[in-house]
Amino acid sequence: MKPPLHTSNPPIQRRTFLRGLGATLTLPWMPSLAHALGDAGADTALPPRRFVCVTFGNGVYEKDWWVKTAGNGLEFSDSLQPLTPLANQITALRGLRLFDDTRDEGASGHCYYFTNILSGAMVNPGKVGADISVDQIMAAQVGQQTAMPSLHLGTEPVKSGTIFGAPAVCASTISWRGPTSPVPAEIFPQQAFDRLFNSRASSTDRSVLDYVLGELHSVRGRVNHADRTKLDEYTSAVRELERRIQLAESGGRPADAWQPTLQEPAFERPEAGMPGSIPEHVALMNDILALALQMDKTRVATFVMAQDVTDRSYGFVEGASNGGLHGLSHHGSSQGKIDSFRATNRWHAAQAADLAATLQSVHEGPSGTLLDNTMLLFTATMNDGDRHDPTNLTPLLIGGRNCDLQPGRLIEYTKFEDRRLCNLHLALLQRMGVKANRFGNSFYPLPDLV
Repeated sequence: MKPPLHTSNPPIQRRTFLRGLGATLTLPWMPSLAHALGDAGADTALPPRRFVCVTFGNGVYEKDWWVKTAGNGLEFSDSLQPLTPLANQITALRGLRLFDDTRDEGASGHCYYFTNILSGAMVNPGKVGADISVDQIMAAQVGQQTAMPSLHLGTEPVKSGTIFGAPAVCASTISWRGPTSPVPAEIFPQQAFDRLFNSRASSTDRSVLDYVLGELHSVRGRVNHADRTKLDEYTSAVRELERRIQLAESGGRPADAWQPTLQEPAFERPEAGMPGSIPEHVALMNDILALALQMDKTRVATFVMAQDVTDRSYGFVEGASNGGLHGLSHHGSSQGKIDSFRATNRWHAAQAADLAATLQSVHEGPSGTLLDNTMLLFTATMNDGDRHDPTNLTPLLIGGRNCDLQPGRLIEYTKFEDRRLCNLHLALLQRMGVKANRFGNSFYPLPDLV
């Protein structure tokens, strides 16, 4: 098991070399070192706020996916037990629903619910995709301050064709720049690592961009109006990549600005290709995501641990059979399938807990930890995978103490008249500093979060 990004009892040296791991770690900000090292003003620069969404497809077994108030704390179902050590960092939101219609109709479940978890748009069969997702609104504003406006990770390639009438991409991504612009997840750890941390790649990227921009300029005058609109969208994407490269190459920050606690990657570049197992893959993506936040390469991220309608076997999970995850979700009240499905739910909760624990281990000065400055939204996209039910969701907000959240409690919305998930998204937008009065199908932010 790889050690946390920071040890609890570091030596006095500013840098320490772990030869056995081939990694270079930079010590966290500490008041006692700040004075000795002459870090003037380090206690006045506040860390930025971050947003992360971690999810998985095929829903959950609803009877074992709950949070209750117990005394002065929280009690978790067996499937959510891995999150128990983080109870005082969790805000559990019970009873939210994906759409605003009381029947949540208009879609046949799966991809239509999965891909809309961050947008709340009703996607009917035949529609290409979702509306803009909340993470992309954040990326358009908050993300302009980092080399990568938003980071999107996954573990499976996009399938071809359609799935239950929806484009296959709807089963693999939860991020959309617009109805026809899905944001694909990066599934190769080495490529994700290079985009974030490999400055040597920028010169190659720049030469490619120069060529692409030249080609776009020459083509623009020879296409019709409709194609020119598409071309302009593509040009905007290329310009955004160019901006990201310029930001990465400029380096440095004002001396009085907040400084990341880590300046270089804390572990070696991953090997090329796909990791040999799902646990290894997810753990590596968790590490890359945490490192990206700590180094301030991005402040907005999503991680799809398992695609919707996936039939990958989770036989590696204790208590789970070798059946595909999608098949296990449709248990049909079979106790054997239910037990296996619950085991996979618990495993996914454990991976989210691992990510949150890593963020909690990173101290960002007197303001607290990286987790205190991050709103980590962990949610399933359906409350019941067997019935395709997107009502009575129980999303969990982990962390966020410095984002105007008050974790360590359960907020009940079951009897609330308007419990649309987009109300939560609007509240998160505002806590990320985005000036917005509505989002998706929401008209006001979810109450009682503070």
